[in-house]
Amino acid sequence: MEPRSIPWETLAICLLLLGAPAIAAPRHARTWHLGGVGLTLLVALVVGDGPTAYLAIAAGKLLHAVRAFPAARTGAFSIGVSAAAAIAAAVTLAQGLLPAAFVFSCLGIAVSAGVMPLHVGVASLCDRLPALQAGKLSSTIALVFVHLRFVDHHPAAAELATFLVPYGAVACMAGALLTVVQTDLRGFYRGTPDGQIGSMTREALRGFQASIGTAADGFASSDVLDRLRRR
Repeated sequence: MEPRSIPWETLAICLLLLGAPAIAAPRHARTWHLGGVGLTLLVALVVGDGPTAYLAIAAGKLLHAVRAFPAARTGAFSIGVSAAAAIAAAVTLAQGLLPAAFVFSCLGIAVSAGVMPLHVGVASLCDRLPALQAGKLSSTIALVFVHLRFVDHHPAAAELATFLVPYGAVACMAGALLTVVQTDLRGFYRGTPDGQIGSMTREALRGFQASIGTAADGFASSDVLDRLRRR
């Protein structure tokens, strides 16, 4: 790739997202993790070969998974699924199966971004390793860039858009509404509102339900939401 065509802005943003949490919480940072992921980002964004770019993304995600495993196994498993999707995209793209590569790439993006109902791993990371989740966004952005560059131009993308766009809109709205619920749970919710329904959100809901004398099951029924709005 010619120097002028290298996506320097995207690379800079990815490296910033990777490094900023390490600067904010240096005791949680690991040099091997930051250096390895940084290298995979560089390869994925600079190389001109689609399969190689997807394999670089997968390698970076596996490094994230190894880093997450001791504290958040569900999050690590989710990252591993996203890495497997990236590997499948690389293999199918190398075989000229562009529609399949498009589907696997979309799956990898959805799991990595925590699109409902594939949000369990991201919710776990937000609860247990928020700094790692923030740094992992670097690989998500790089994956979106690789997707747009190598597979999004296929006609199947336009055909699937009639499903993907409305679904994405609904998933984003659900996340936004959950952020409002987490904000309304002030005093019970211990984290920063993130739009992900994880263990801390369930715990906060159970605490609020117990305080108003209803069954503490951790689910936001219409009655619970109404009582939250009237707090």
